[in-house]
Amino acid sequence: MDLLSDKYLRLSKAYIQLDERHTTLVDEHTELKRKFLHLLGQFQQAQQALSGLQGEHAALRHEYAALSEFKTLMEPANVQALEEALQAAAGLASLAVAEADSELSAAEQAIAAYDVNLIDSGAQLDLSTFAPGGASRRLGEDLVFEVPSENAA
Repeated sequence: MDLLSDKYLRLSKAYIQLDERHTTLVDEHTELKRKFLHLLGQFQQAQQALSGLQGEHAALRHEYAALSEFKTLMEPANVQALEEALQAAAGLASLAVAEADSELSAAEQAIAAYDVNLIDSGAQLDLSTFAPGGASRRLGEDLVFEVPSENAA
């Protein structure tokens, strides 16, 4: 009977050790799970930060490309060419204004001469002479509009 009690005693000790080991494993599992969840949260934050930085990087690359184009335009040779083109355009604009001013002054002189001739001749201005058919003619009487038919072939 001594043998049976020794077996029971060893079995009990083994069960106690197994239970302690199980408790230790559960505690370690809980600790690892807590650490994993913490790391997972940090990973998700890092992913969000990375996606934000990638968007910012793309925007900066786009801005850099635009500034590079602007930089090439601002090179001394290009600036000189642009200034020459601007001066040429200003010259053409001044010529166009001078031409328009001369035409305008010529037209004003012609109108003034016509007014002087009318006043000197003492004639009354007859508006019926400007429209064929006299003053009794209705406006738009001679206008004919043709509307294409939908069925015309």
